Order: sequence, then structure tokens, then C-alpha cells
Amino acid sequence: MKSLIFCFLFLLAQPLGQAAECELSLVVDHIEWRGGTRGGYNVFESGEYAQTVHFRIRLTGDPCPFFIGISSANPGENRRSATLGADRVEYWVYDSIRSRVVLKDIPSATENELIRGNFGPGETEKELSFVILVPAQQIKGAGRYTDSLRITAYAGTPQNFVPKDCKTVTFSIPVEETTE
Repeated sequence: MKSLIFCFLFLLAQPLGQAAECELSLVVDHIEWRGGTRGGYNVFESGEYAQTVHFRIRLTGDPCPFFIGISSANPGENRRSATLGADRVEYWVYDSIRSRVVLKDIPSATENELIRGNFGPGETEKELSFVILVPAQQIKGAGRYTDSLRITAYAGTPQNFVPKDCKTVTFSIPVEETTE
């Protein structure tokens, strides 16, 4: 609930008159991490498994540059972990598995820690993606570990922007039951 209130207040704080012709909306679903040989997280699996998350951004109005910030539901915290009671499973949100730039949100993000793009004439939708990686061999009890990610779409550039849409999605990691 705190995340939804933050997103609402964040969007209300938009300066008037800046990039008003460009309206952006996010289309993103809740995320269930799938990795390993059986789909869930196996604490004894030795390899890393990355999952690419696809989402869309839609434009109504005039074409514009845009960027996407991704943060935890707790503003200012970039360390990520999904929880089940007091237990935590750490994870990372990257731009891609190859470059592994950790994605963040304004105000702590640098330009390369944001997903950036541009709508050209006639374009109304773009598919974008990021990668979630759960490091191997975190010994945790079985169950569904969850976290909230806040994804925000901004019109403009990181130096001159207007927030346009904000979605809070649930991210879950199913941890498989194992026997030693």
C-alpha cells in the first residue's frame, strides 16, 4: 500500500508544462522467477540462472525520448531481496546478462543505470526488457519469497524529465523443497 501511495504522490508532483504532449503508460505483469532445471530455485544448484523480463511502454501524443527507472518498493534502497518471514533470497536486476549494469531509479541512478529509449514519428509502443538474476547456492527454506519492484516511466531525459506512469509489481521466487 505504501508503494501505491508513493507512486500516486510521485505522479501528482509532475511539473506542469514540461513534455505535456507525450503521454506514456507501462504494461507490465507480476513476475515469477523461473530458473534451474525444474523451474524454481534449487538451493544446491551450482549455476546462475537469469530470467529476462519483457514489458511494454505505450505512447499517446507526440513522440518523445523516455527512460525507465526500476527500484525496490522502499525508495532509496538498491539492495534487493525477496522475503519469506525473516528469510531473504538476494537477487539482482540488470540491464542485460552480458553487461550486468544494475538498474536503479532517480535520484540515485546514473544515465547507464536506466533503460532509455525514444519514440519516433508513427511509433506507439515499444517492447523493453531487463534481467533478474538470483545468485546460486543461497541456502534457504522452501516456499515463495516475494518482493515489490517499482517501475517508473519518465518522459524526457535524466536531466529534464516528467514522471508519466508508475507500476508496482510483485516479484516472487519459488524455492524448491530439497533434502540433503
